Amino acid sequence: PVWLGLAAIAINVGIMARLFWNVQRDATALKRCVAMLPTADAIAAIPVDDAPFKAMHLLREQKPLRREMRKRLRWLELLQNESIQFISIWLNVVFLAELAAYTLALWHFAQMRPVLQSTYQLLGSIDASIAVASCLERCPDHCRPEFSTTRLIDIQAGCHPLLATPVRNSLRLDDRSALVTGSNMAGKTTLIRMIGINIILGRTLGFCLAARAVIPQYGVM
Repeated sequence: PVWLGLAAIAINVGIMARLFWNVQRDATALKRCVAMLPTADAIAAIPVDDAPFKAMHLLREQKPLRREMRKRLRWLELLQNESIQFISIWLNVVFLAELAAYTLALWHFAQMRPVLQSTYQLLGSIDASIAVASCLERCPDHCRPEFSTTRLIDIQAGCHPLLATPVRNSLRLDDRSALVTGSNMAGKTTLIRMIGINIILGRTLGFCLAARAVIPQYGVM
């Protein structure tokens, strides 16, 4: 029996050594997903008005599903806990406990993937909305851009979003280019970046840091 036990342990160690990196990589990713779930619960508990926060309401509706997901993945999280690392090593050597928990977690993950994906997207949406709202509060002088079907760029009193005290500049280019000249540190690069950033902001987030903006539907390079 002793030799059989030692042989089983040797086989288990060989299996662990062969699969160690794959298991660690995927288990770390699964742990990050588990850590995301209580964050979603905490954000969903924040009271908000009904109208503009659809993502918050969806997070609240999915709370029972997230609770179930955390319950299904708790064994993997427990075996990864550093406070019981010594015990988990012996459980792995004798019973391949981590590999079993990993396999079971993958099976549950496949079943609950839509819930995790939805939570990930909702948290990303809320995070992006907070970032946009913070930007607009720091820069109250902004406008909704008009989109031109021609090669027209018309930005009036535009500013660079990363400057604390920006100097506002205007530029109008109607189917033509511009040659920007001046001495060093005069603001040539900042002006060009201000134009490019405002076109990108207008086309992606729907606002420009300017008094008025007409931008073309062309890519920025």
